[in-house]
Amino acid sequence: MEFLNRLGKRPAIFFLYFIIGFCALIISPAVPQAHAESAASESSVRQLMDRSQQLTAGDPDKAVELAENALEEARSLGHEKLEADALNNLAFVYYRLNRLDLARTVLREALETSREAGYLKGSGIALNRMGNVAWFYGERLEARDFYERALAIHTELGDWLEISRTLTNLANAYRNWGDYPRAIELFLKAREGYQKVDYAEGVAWLDFSLGILHKKLEDYDKALEAINSALATYEQLAEANGSYNGVMICYGQLGDIYNLIGNPGQGLEYQVRALRLRRESGSKSAIADGLSGVAQSYFFLEDFEQALDYFLQSQAMRDEIGTENGIATNMKFMGRIYRKAGKDDEALKHFKRGLQAARELSDRNSESEILEMIADLYAEQGRYADAWSVLQEHRAAQNQVLNATISERVASLQLQHEIERQGAENERLQRENRIKDLQLARSRAQSILLILLIIFAVSGGIAAFYLHRKRLQIKTLQGLIPICAHCKSVRTDSGFYEQLETYISAHSDAEFSHGICPSCYRKYYPEEQQDINKPSDRA
Repeated sequence: MEFLNRLGKRPAIFFLYFIIGFCALIISPAVPQAHAESAASESSVRQLMDRSQQLTAGDPDKAVELAENALEEARSLGHEKLEADALNNLAFVYYRLNRLDLARTVLREALETSREAGYLKGSGIALNRMGNVAWFYGERLEARDFYERALAIHTELGDWLEISRTLTNLANAYRNWGDYPRAIELFLKAREGYQKVDYAEGVAWLDFSLGILHKKLEDYDKALEAINSALATYEQLAEANGSYNGVMICYGQLGDIYNLIGNPGQGLEYQVRALRLRRESGSKSAIADGLSGVAQSYFFLEDFEQALDYFLQSQAMRDEIGTENGIATNMKFMGRIYRKAGKDDEALKHFKRGLQAARELSDRNSESEILEMIADLYAEQGRYADAWSVLQEHRAAQNQVLNATISERVASLQLQHEIERQGAENERLQRENRIKDLQLARSRAQSILLILLIIFAVSGGIAAFYLHRKRLQIKTLQGLIPICAHCKSVRTDSGFYEQLETYISAHSDAEFSHGICPSCYRKYYPEEQQDINKPSDRA
């Protein structure tokens, strides 16, 4: 009743509560629905992005279309972080399709959008991919700077997946510079990061990359160990997702390593496995590589007829798809086979075609090897002038290889010097900051000590003055005090008399309260004494 009475007294409040409750009842079902629609839209954008990346190899035009649609949808949602992700995705598609100018432009926009949204992860991803673009433009130090900035952001966020991706890019940079030990060190750090986030595919890829580096360093035991580790992981992943691409490339590398260490029989076994998986993939380029791998194993087994057959199949497929990749290797081996068969003209024809392919791809190592083979062929034929001319080209090619190697090493050393210089500069700044902090702390301590000394001095002065004053007062009271023999008044230094209690109060902290003693009471009030002695009236 009391509650109803209150409502009756406040009808406006009751009506307001009723309206609010009614609106909440109507709106509340729409709120989750709006959230659901937003989540569904974001999911749609991310599905478009994923699909666009999957199509970069098979249908590039469709991949670009889907990536652009994802960006449009993200912008229509007004979701800045999602827009930054969509921009990074579009740039990634352009990068995979080798449209580097477009990729760079979109990445700059992605970086700006991420910064405006305060989206550190988006900034880090954009910087990492900008490093990739800069690297392909030959801007080595700029690429390293982008990687380092991306790495700093991902490290701040503790995002081990992106940390490892960035470290992998740095490692690849050092590998291309020919600084294999540094590349291996960075690959191992990246591998640890992938292990922390349980990203098995990343760990497998890094094991594979480490195997390639060890193979280049001719450390075949470590190379086999790394590739076999990658193979074991890829086989587990293949059982889960049905993709055998990782298994395929591991088989191919194991075949190459066994050929190099003088065990072409084992090499052939792995190359045949790789070729089977390449055929199942349906990729003509992959099949051509697989046929060439099998052919090389037969070559090292000195089964030149089988080797030539597989090389011809591989070359026919390369001609069909119109690629120069792998042609120099095919021609180099086929020329050697024809030479062993005494068919010098065929050998020379294949060597020259391989030389042309190597030059078109700027493959200086293959160019140098083939020139040496041609020079040897001319020399055996007695064509010494031609042999001398080709040897001059061979030396020039070797010099180019050497210059490229030196340039890469110099760039690597320059980068290392820059890193060390920056490290030394940072250490110097830290040392100066520590000195400034110590100086500031000393200055503060000195200021505090000075203030304490001032307080102590002032306090001491006040105490000394107070004690001195008391001492003077005590000395005055302890000295000879002239006093009247009758009224007991005290004579002051100025010659005047004042009451005893006034004098003492002025020269000490004593104060007086007045009363009357019994003797004076009887002396000065005798009549009152008599009244006290009378008997009292009693009722």
